[in-house]
Formats: sequence, C-alpha cells, structure tokens
Amino acid sequence: MIQSTNPYTQELIATHEPLNEIELNKAIADTALAFHKWKAFSYKERSVLFLKLAESLRNNLDKNALLISLEMGKVIKESKAEIEKCAWLCEYYAENTETLLANEPIPSDASKSYVRFDPMGIVYAIMPWNFPFWQVLRAAVPILMTGNTILLKHAPNVMGCANAIEELFLEA
Repeated sequence: MIQSTNPYTQELIATHEPLNEIELNKAIADTALAFHKWKAFSYKERSVLFLKLAESLRNNLDKNALLISLEMGKVIKESKAEIEKCAWLCEYYAENTETLLANEPIPSDASKSYVRFDPMGIVYAIMPWNFPFWQVLRAAVPILMTGNTILLKHAPNVMGCANAIEELFLEA
C-alpha cells in the first residue's frame, strides 16, 4: 500500500493501491495503442484539448492547491501559483507547438530538403515530489502536444496529486 502523509502533521491523508504486474503491462499496452491514435490528431485538435485542460486547472485551482499543500507541505499561495503556472504552460504549447515544430528548410543538393519533427512513441517519466503538478505537466504537455504519449510513475508521497492530474486530463 502506498501512503500519502501530511509532512507537517504526519496525518495519514490517503492510501493508494499500487499497480500489479498485470495492470502495469496493460497500462503500457494501452499507452502504446493510444500513441497510434494520438499521433494522428492535428496540432489544432490537440490544442483544443490543452486549452480545456488549462481551463480545468483554473476551475479546480483551490482543490488542487490544497492537495499539493497537504501532500508535500508547500504553502497554499505557492501551490496556487504552481497550478496557475501549469495552466499557462498548457496555453503556451496549445498556441505555439505548431509553429515551434514547423518544417525547417535546410540547404542541400536535393530539390528540397528540410527537417521534419514526427512523433516518436511513448515517453516513460518518473517524477519527483517537490512540484507535483508542475513537474508532470512541464513534461507531459509538450510530449503530448508533439503527438507522443507519456506513461507516468509519480513520487509515492504525492499519489493524490497524480490521481488529480489523471482526472484533469480525462476531463479535458
């Protein structure tokens, strides 16, 4: 059992069941399957979803900031700033990824040469506890906006935050 404990009061906040081997293998297979569908989405289609995620982050600001504070001990003002920064990140990549990853012409002897940025697959991410929303989103948003998928293993002491992030992504 994974336990989330308030670092200030030492109070048990929640317990979380870790994935067993079968569940983990299913998550890996599901993420691989999702990649083949997700990479076909256009930048504009992905953008719409990340703008929704930004809105959802702001709509749930107080609830998620409190969760950060309870699980890892950050003061509420800083937790709110972390959530707001995540919303800004979603908007930035929603608005700029297509331009950032536009084909880049390069000189060559061929009639036309360019660098093209294509999705590569699944990124496996292990995240620390100290910025439980920011660390995940600063990786996940650009990874997903570029057409890749991500499978996250969050720090065990902030599993409530990990679950909240999953809910926000599913809502968006």
